[in-house]
Amino acid sequence: MTDTLQRTPLFDLMGNARTIGFSGWEMPVQFSSITQEHQAVRTAMGMFDISHMGAFALKGNVLEQIQTLVPSDLSRLQPGQAQYTVLLNPQGGIIDDLIFITKAERAMNSLGSRSSMLRRCKKIGIGCRQILI
Repeated sequence: MTDTLQRTPLFDLMGNARTIGFSGWEMPVQFSSITQEHQAVRTAMGMFDISHMGAFALKGNVLEQIQTLVPSDLSRLQPGQAQYTVLLNPQGGIIDDLIFITKAERAMNSLGSRSSMLRRCKKIGIGCRQILI
């Protein structure tokens, strides 16, 4: 890997994982065999480091517009609840995965790919600002 790739705070816990460059980050893609990893997650646990993802504040009456970008019904979320979902392109194909967290009736946060989220918010004309988590 080149020195220009960023590393998450959990990078040193990855051991001898095979890594790739992903959106400017050195990210693990494989720790052992696919079968061994599958069994470990099924019988013990798995962990996904989200510190490379962007966090975004969405405020105002954005639910209807955001709903056009995801297949999940975000209107069911109560304050404090979260929904894992995917960001769709106009043809219904998956662009990226993300998590929506409802903060209040008219405010939600989203965790996802920084470039995908900013581009989609701009395209449909909603306010979306990156925040620190």
